[in-house]
Amino acid sequence: MERPWKRQNLSLNLDEFERHTEKITVDRISKLPDALLLQILSFLQMQDVMRVCCVSTRWKHLWKSVPSIDFTEAKIRTTGEFIRAVNKALSNRGGLQIREFRACVDSDLCQINNVDYWITVVVSHNVEVLYLDCIPNRPFGKNKDKLCLIPQSMYQCQYLHTLTLKFCQMDLPSIFCLATLRKLHLELVEFTDEDLEVLLSNCPALKYLTLKNCNKDTHLRVFAKNSHLENLNIHEDDWNLETDLLVSAPNLLTLNFSGMPKRERFFVENLKSLVSVNFDFSSTYCHVWDPEDHFLFGQFIENFCHVKSLKLSNWCTQDLSVRAILNNGTSVSNTINEVTLVTRFNKCELAGLVYVLKNFINLGVLILNVVKDVETEVFHRLK
Repeated sequence: MERPWKRQNLSLNLDEFERHTEKITVDRISKLPDALLLQILSFLQMQDVMRVCCVSTRWKHLWKSVPSIDFTEAKIRTTGEFIRAVNKALSNRGGLQIREFRACVDSDLCQINNVDYWITVVVSHNVEVLYLDCIPNRPFGKNKDKLCLIPQSMYQCQYLHTLTLKFCQMDLPSIFCLATLRKLHLELVEFTDEDLEVLLSNCPALKYLTLKNCNKDTHLRVFAKNSHLENLNIHEDDWNLETDLLVSAPNLLTLNFSGMPKRERFFVENLKSLVSVNFDFSSTYCHVWDPEDHFLFGQFIENFCHVKSLKLSNWCTQDLSVRAILNNGTSVSNTINEVTLVTRFNKCELAGLVYVLKNFINLGVLILNVVKDVETEVFHRLK
């Protein structure tokens, strides 16, 4: 049965809506204060900020004052257009601070003098967060000639508290001090033992350090004897079997390893303050029953018997199984109170679980993180 009153109400509502929308002529967004508009724009890529500011005369020059300049996901066709866009964003700042600067640029295509100019400008504008990714778009292998050399002006920045450098090479000045730097992330960065030690010694406020695939073909030695470093993350996806890994940091509280345990030798010393260690080694990259690998890791893990909290990936659980079966290794010190084991509960790991229960005699908390045995499934499918 037809109900005309419903159609009538709907028609009236639509007419009323049209009358109200005709009266709305005020641009409410443009009425917002500059501080709020700049905060909104700071969440956008700089390329999008420039476009947005073209829609209104009120916004025409607003993009020049955005505190964060982000070119990490810029969809610009050519390298020349990219360089011009970054240069334009930096050259119109006047005396305004650049709080954050982020850029991803192919080191094969971008001339090094452009990167020098960008860093010099943002440092002169008291940058606090600097993110520079120069990883090329092609496989680079062992060719280090394309590494972007960081200009010495960066080491004079007095406001920098977070620094991320990827595919770069450091050239430290004779005298410098990054007094406010708290977080440092280095990826595919090459440096000597002395350079890293000098860098850490001249960052008195540094608390967090991440090293990802650094010194892939040379020794990686982290000497932080004169540093207040508290958190260290080391991740490696590639390795050189003839190189060493060494960590020495008396104030270190948390130490995280991830990737492949494939360096020839592992050394730690002077870790008296260490509280928590996480071994997130992946068996995806490792031969599970390689005796040499497990022997090296077994010696390495014994250096951390004094910590309070220990987290082991399933590859490490398999190592404990090897040690249990071979009856290799002494009892673990009573100081370990909490252990987290990532396990798949397969036959390669059960002996490791028993090893923990028998040897970690002061254990108060045992956390089992059960994961799916994806690798075994893939192996059977391939067969």
